[in-house]
Amino acid sequence: MKRFKIFVFSIVLVLGVTGVVGATTFTLDTYNVALNNSDPGLVLQWAPLQTIPFSFDLNVGDSTTFNLFKIWTNETTVNNDDRVEKPISVSMNFTAPPPPFGGEIPGDTFGGNIWIHFPINEQFGRVEWDGPITFIFGDVGTGQLVISLSDETFNYGWYGLTEGPCFGALVEATATYVSATVPEPTTMLLLGLGLLSVAGIRRRIR
Repeated sequence: MKRFKIFVFSIVLVLGVTGVVGATTFTLDTYNVALNNSDPGLVLQWAPLQTIPFSFDLNVGDSTTFNLFKIWTNETTVNNDDRVEKPISVSMNFTAPPPPFGGEIPGDTFGGNIWIHFPINEQFGRVEWDGPITFIFGDVGTGQLVISLSDETFNYGWYGLTEGPCFGALVEATATYVSATVPEPTTMLLLGLGLLSVAGIRRRIR
């Protein structure tokens, strides 16, 4: 019976120690959008929507979604060259958790139009991302933060456009904390102290 109590106490103690480490704070320190800003191709503009640095807390398995930037075009007509796909990418750099880490999310932009009836020509721009990107972080590279960006259609339905930003779209970023890093030295120290305490209790009982 005593051994069983010691075993239960050990489990509770270990769980308590490992639970000391709560949510992880991620800090986005810089981000930039590289896109087609001159002819040929659909000429685009963008504007950031987050004040840098921007921080959010996540537990493993949790996600958060936030507006990242606005995208639009001031072109009033979609020509043949505007329909050709052009590359776009978003670079993101984090300073927390340390050491700093980052990466780039690629995609494509293009323009299109749909003739409803003369003279109504529904024109639009479109951004589509290649897919979620996994950011690896931590001293041993075991942490994984997956970030995906939303595909968006902008300036849809414009006709005789003179000001583009009001027709822009908001690109959202969804961050998912997939995998945690191995326990930090402080956590391992606390765990070791806990196990030593258990050993001391067992010795007293004997």
